Amino acid sequence: MSLIAALTSIPGPQFLWYFAIFVTICIVVGRKWANWDTSTDYPLPAPGALEPLAIAALRGGPGAVIHTVVFDLWNRGLIRLSGEGSNVRLEAHPSQESPGGLTHHFVYHAAQNMTELSSLLQSRSLRDQLEAPLSQIMQQLEALHLLKSAEDLRRSRLAFLATLGVTEMVGGTKLILGISRNKPVFFLLIMLAVLPSSCGRYSSLDPTRSPGWGNSSSSSCRTNPSG
Repeated sequence: MSLIAALTSIPGPQFLWYFAIFVTICIVVGRKWANWDTSTDYPLPAPGALEPLAIAALRGGPGAVIHTVVFDLWNRGLIRLSGEGSNVRLEAHPSQESPGGLTHHFVYHAAQNMTELSSLLQSRSLRDQLEAPLSQIMQQLEALHLLKSAEDLRRSRLAFLATLGVTEMVGGTKLILGISRNKPVFFLLIMLAVLPSSCGRYSSLDPTRSPGWGNSSSSSCRTNPSG
């Protein structure tokens, strides 16, 4: 029996239940494929093993790193902050004290030429300067299996595309058959519309391996940000 004949023989309401089960199975298989290297089994590093900037990079990339450095510079009196929300303004104080490592150096000197925190966060030139030190941080996170490698991300994308392709093919075929026979297809259309987000959410597309740990450790960035 061909796929079209099999789909045609299944009543619409009954197909929706079968299709939901089929999608769930495909997502589970796709997730297993994405994590084929048992990436979820790696032990987490001991508390304090990572510097605060590495934790910030794990949680939010360059933007979180800049936020953390700005907080540290403010805490040490090297810059002054005023205002709230998106209107936070900053003022760098000339000082003989070293701002810190390379990341702190770039952020501190960029702050001397800017008056708004939002401009600092969006500065393309600053992000270009931070690319090298952030690359080293990302390599450290990858070595600790907290960040996925390029091969891990490639496998996750393939798992997502395969899962989405198979489920959309089956559901789309049934949708076309229903439309051609003037059958109600509203609920099936809704299911197909939410499939991409559902498959993406459960197919391990997140580049971090253990985001929960990164979130729970965020207090380290606030209580000891000088990394």
